[in-house]
Amino acid sequence: MSSRISTLAQTSPPPLRGVLRPRARALVALLLLVPAFVVLMVWGNWMAGGTGPGGSMFGPAVALLFLLTLLNRWLRRRRPRWCFTPGEMVTIYSVVAITAAMTGSAWDWFGALAPAITYPAWAASPSNGWADSMLPNLPAWLIITDREVLRGFYAGDTWPYRADILRA
Repeated sequence: MSSRISTLAQTSPPPLRGVLRPRARALVALLLLVPAFVVLMVWGNWMAGGTGPGGSMFGPAVALLFLLTLLNRWLRRRRPRWCFTPGEMVTIYSVVAITAAMTGSAWDWFGALAPAITYPAWAASPSNGWADSMLPNLPAWLIITDREVLRGFYAGDTWPYRADILRA
């Protein structure tokens, strides 16, 4: 039995020292990728009127992982030392997946915050009477009542980083 254990120990692969730990360049890549990713997600959501690249929070992260894998294959042939390690790939995927979860739908931070603070004013109409019955009972600091600012959120086709939208 002990000879079998020693045989197994001799045939096991070498330990992956340094392969799973991300290097500083992976963190620099994330510092460049995450802001660009957030801007792209928010822009896509607003331009499409509440849908877009964030339809699935893992889709964009998997797409980025696929592109990084292709880049790694190309680098392996030309500059092997520049390849991302498996640990760096996992780190990049994890951070991008978390970023996608936070910006997964049009300004949907950790739940339905954006629709909750905008929908009462947007949906108020003479037929439902919300302008007279509900809106006066909601704190002014809690909701956004400027319908012109809300038009881009609900109809899309506007730039989400306009000063009036960010102020609201």
